[in-house]
Amino acid sequence: MNFKDYIQKLSDDELRCYATKAGTSVKYIKIQLIPRKRVPRPDLMKSLAVSSELEVTPIDILCHFYPDMFESLPRENSLSQTTQSSHRAVARFETVAE
Repeated sequence: MNFKDYIQKLSDDELRCYATKAGTSVKYIKIQLIPRKRVPRPDLMKSLAVSSELEVTPIDILCHFYPDMFESLPRENSLSQTTQSSHRAVARFETVAE
């Protein structure tokens, strides 16, 4: 799911819980991350994905911040391909974040 769409579908309370769980603030998400004014560190990117319970995958997070880099990739994959990609991306995030 697109990161911006995910944030917009959350209620105020859900967004507050999501931000807290991810280790950031609602204000930072709305003012800095959604409009792409700042690119979060890899550990926060990982936390944003994990805190969404992978409704937003690490690849979705990367696509939000680096849209030109990923525009040629197909956005609609089969569920198993998406899940496999997500697990590989999370493993890479864990390696980078450590």
